[in-house]
Amino acid sequence: MRLSSTYTLITFDRFFQRLVGLMGRKGIDPRHVFHLVPCNSIHTFGMTVPLTVIFLDKQLRVLHVIDYLAPARVAWYRQAWSVLELRAGSITSNRQAQALVAALLPVNIA
Repeated sequence: MRLSSTYTLITFDRFFQRLVGLMGRKGIDPRHVFHLVPCNSIHTFGMTVPLTVIFLDKQLRVLHVIDYLAPARVAWYRQAWSVLELRAGSITSNRQAQALVAALLPVNIA
């Protein structure tokens, strides 16, 4: 399975980028993965579409996967260093999430 050619990584590494995030978007391209760094909490206020959320530690290990986070919700994972957001239902297990991380992110971005 070649995940890196299936997905495009978009990094939000500035405060305002992370603050606004995906708010106001009518939809999310199923090929886009948004990496919020540093980040350990997200919200879906102002969104109309649900998300899959993957919380990562500094070593890019998957800590927690939420496969369906509805609009107008908050999610956090205290030990997380960054978060991946993508279209809901794209990733449903820690194993799939780790494969996605390995395909998209360099070994050490910290």
